Amino acid sequence: MILTGALVNGGAIVVGGLLGTFGGKLMPEKMRQTVLGATALVSMGIAPERILLEDQSASTEENLAFSAALLREKGLSTDVAIASDNFHQLRAAIWAQRSGLTPYSDGCASPWFLTAGYWARETAALLYMVVTGG
Repeated sequence: MILTGALVNGGAIVVGGLLGTFGGKLMPEKMRQTVLGATALVSMGIAPERILLEDQSASTEENLAFSAALLREKGLSTDVAIASDNFHQLRAAIWAQRSGLTPYSDGCASPWFLTAGYWARETAALLYMVVTGG
């Protein structure tokens, strides 16, 4: 099992964000990636007290900012590994650095047939970030 959308450091694993977003709209189930991530980590033997839940974000940018604040609040290291799809690592690292984190990539593979669409989306999103400063 590959867990995406997690920040990992020596003291804790932060899971958060939304699962099932498409075009900015939530799927009817409104399943929180937080719940799925925490459940998966516990099933893999991670002690529940090492799992921090960030359940307020609606985007990767918010997730990283809120997770950084949570790590600082707990007095934990801000050196983190970002577990996310490979295509998403560059933007996630930019947002992590802006939030005061020191990010390391822990990329996860995507299904091959989604690759072209994901890279096109990330390219457009990176261009938008450059043009708008966002």
